[in-house]
Amino acid sequence: MPLNHGGLFNALIRTHHITSRKKIAKLRHAADVHNCFVLLHSGKCPGIMYCEGSESGVRNWVAVVQGLRCKSFHTYRLGGYGSRQ
Repeated sequence: MPLNHGGLFNALIRTHHITSRKKIAKLRHAADVHNCFVLLHSGKCPGIMYCEGSESGVRNWVAVVQGLRCKSFHTYRLGGYGSRQ
C-alpha cells in the first residue's frame, strides 16, 4: 500500500561527472527557485542528482539541468510516489 507523501514528485539523474563549481551553484540556485530538495554527488564519476518536490518544481529543475548540457545525461526516474513507471 503506497503512503501518501503529499503529492511529492522526484527525479533521479546520472551524468558523467559534475565538477564545475558554477554548474553546482546553478543547480543549488535552481533548487531554491523551484522549491525542491536536491542531493548531488559531484567530483568523481558518476555524477548523481536526486530531486524531490512538487511536480512542476521537479520538472522545471530537470529542465535547468538539461540546459547545463551535462555530459552523458540520463534521467532514470521522473515520477510521483506510488506511481508505477
